[in-house]
Amino acid sequence: MDKEEIRQALKQSQNIENRRIQIANSVRCLDCSNMNSSIEHVESPIARNQRNVVNTLIRKGYTDREIYEEFSGIFGKHSIIDVRYTDGYSKQQMQKKQIKSALVCISTLATPYIGYKLLKKFLFKK
Repeated sequence: MDKEEIRQALKQSQNIENRRIQIANSVRCLDCSNMNSSIEHVESPIARNQRNVVNTLIRKGYTDREIYEEFSGIFGKHSIIDVRYTDGYSKQQMQKKQIKSALVCISTLATPYIGYKLLKKFLFKK
């Protein structure tokens, strides 16, 4: 194994670990009283079991979306804190993006109307 292969293998393992941490931070610990506690830093048996499921699904090659769907099937929809969509946006980020798009659309449609009203006001002064 040369240095480049070792470097690529290390980078791939770091990417897998980062992905595991991201998913674990988005999964709710079912044993905790705090509803927003993720399984990443909890040492209860249920949290360990959930982390093992995440690790197994990542090793099997599941996508993030498939892992969240699998978790919803096993532990229930309430086990997901922050679902990530396929393009990488969380639900809150997606809502902000939709609001911005709606504002752009409204302003694009409203600008000619307002311009027409102002033009009419100034051209046809009595």
